Amino acid sequence: MITASMSAAAVERVSAKFGLQPRERVDLLPIDTGEPVGEGMVLVGLDLDKAVVADLEFGDGQQPSCAQLFYAFSRPNSLTPHLAVEWSVYNDEVAMHVDLLPRVDLSVNSDYVDEVYTALNSALDEVRSLPDLVPDPLPPRRAVGFSPWLVAVRGPASLASALANTVDQYIDHWFALFSGGVSVSVDPISTDPSRLVQRDRFHRVALFPDDDPQWARITRRCGLDRAAELRSFFRTQESR
Repeated sequence: MITASMSAAAVERVSAKFGLQPRERVDLLPIDTGEPVGEGMVLVGLDLDKAVVADLEFGDGQQPSCAQLFYAFSRPNSLTPHLAVEWSVYNDEVAMHVDLLPRVDLSVNSDYVDEVYTALNSALDEVRSLPDLVPDPLPPRRAVGFSPWLVAVRGPASLASALANTVDQYIDHWFALFSGGVSVSVDPISTDPSRLVQRDRFHRVALFPDDDPQWARITRRCGLDRAAELRSFFRTQESR
């Protein structure tokens, strides 16, 4: 599956950068006798809070038919954004979502916007110029947790390599932010360590809401316990 290889390439880049190693895993086994739905894994290493990978084969005849999710979370008290990369398959098309998830309220932190996001303008313009792409928007309840620089598109599988290049550009900039740190001043509420950690806790939960159709599909196939275990990988901070 081409999206699996594209997702794996992003995971390998981030794993090499931060020395990530698997720490926890859940196998998504169906309630009936069908094929396994997929797996999820928590990776831990230097400088990150954690990364989470999920490889899903829905097998229920609905769209999308499969999805690969990769989220790399910076530490809860950091201003550095989280990385989100999602790939999925719709018949003969592929969909890709990539973003750097904001750690502060962007509407009142223009300096943060300038430092963290304006460098992505060229990558955003480039992907928007690709032929035959259509928007693949997130549901509004999820979209509010992402930035205006979210790339959420769908198109022919022949464009997968071009979309993977966009992912690489976002990862390159994310690496640069980690190397230099986010240096701008932000509003006093956001710089309070306890508030920053608390905001991050609520943010991760909101990224994977209870009414998300994707998780409802997993629950129907695998049962509530396994679906909840996988979703908790994404929604929770590490305890260290």
